[in-house]
Amino acid sequence: MLFLGVFSLYWLQKPRKSPGYGVDLLLGTVVGLGIGIHPNSLLVAIMVGTVYAFRILCTRSLRAANLFVYSAAVITWTGFFIALSSKFEPGFITQYFAYGQQQFGVLNPLAAKIQRFFEFYQHLYQRKCGTYYAPHIEADLVIFGIVFFYSVGKPLIKRVIPNPASVWIVLAILSVNLGFILIGRFNYTSIIFLFPLFYLLTTMIISSLGQSRRYWISGLLVLLVLSQTIWNFSSVLKYDYSAYLRQIAGSIGPDRKVLASLNTEYFFDDDKLLDLRNLSYLRKHHLSFAAYIRSRRIEYIIYPEALDFIHHSRPQWNGVYGHMPYYHELKTFLRSHCQPLHRFSNPAFGTEIAQYAGERDWPVTIYQVLPGSHP
Repeated sequence: MLFLGVFSLYWLQKPRKSPGYGVDLLLGTVVGLGIGIHPNSLLVAIMVGTVYAFRILCTRSLRAANLFVYSAAVITWTGFFIALSSKFEPGFITQYFAYGQQQFGVLNPLAAKIQRFFEFYQHLYQRKCGTYYAPHIEADLVIFGIVFFYSVGKPLIKRVIPNPASVWIVLAILSVNLGFILIGRFNYTSIIFLFPLFYLLTTMIISSLGQSRRYWISGLLVLLVLSQTIWNFSSVLKYDYSAYLRQIAGSIGPDRKVLASLNTEYFFDDDKLLDLRNLSYLRKHHLSFAAYIRSRRIEYIIYPEALDFIHHSRPQWNGVYGHMPYYHELKTFLRSHCQPLHRFSNPAFGTEIAQYAGERDWPVTIYQVLPGSHP
């Protein structure tokens, strides 16, 4: 999706040799096809549409017809994917929005979305990103903030006409953030859409400075980014994922059916791992935990005791694990229908919540489902 955004902006800003609508149709088709792959394409659609509006209203380098062709292509492909999804799953739209509201609050009032928007950036800075590994980007966020306010404030204070290129980049940044709020889905990986835009804006500001300031500011930025990159690598490389998998391999073969955390996926064969987080859907499908184990013929359960901590911390992690109505059934099943095989600890991979990695030695217990538990 990031490539899709960069590709679209490149072609949109590229000088056109003819006044036709081929580029608009191409961009609309590419963005529309992207919507069938991942909903983050909506951010790209909003961003590209905003730049279209700027070129129509401000620079007058495009006409309203160009935006119409682009929008028509995006809407056509979006309609196609909705119709296709509805054919396979009747009531797709209703279920899609119901899921979005239940898991992410996408239909919440605007005021609630704005509050979550500021929390989104706060969590990025504090590296509180749920199950996503959050690298240190504190320096990036500070630099991006300075660059943004400098780009907006300088023309206003000095009352000069800004560079049109910097204007459309600022508008693109604003449109992506507006997209976060309108969609209401604050996915931490979505921040990557802003990085190329801020890099471009930073480069433009540096290139406009005098030679001496250009050199020392560039050197300072390189030093900051390099230091942060080394910090990120050092914080990850100290944990041994292979040692975590070896602990599992001592009790279970990769061809066995298992219920476990998603971070064990690289050990098991295809279709053998069932994710613990999917247990939040049991009630929707009118399944008890025991019935789920029987129907999926699960042979082993790898239970991270971090789930106990997560359950006691509700509702903090409901967006990841749901309300965990299955929790007590799960614990009862482990006591009554399972045999513990091996217990070990791992500070990083014993929990899926990235911000808790390394905070303690998280225990993990491997259970075998007793034969009588299956029909």
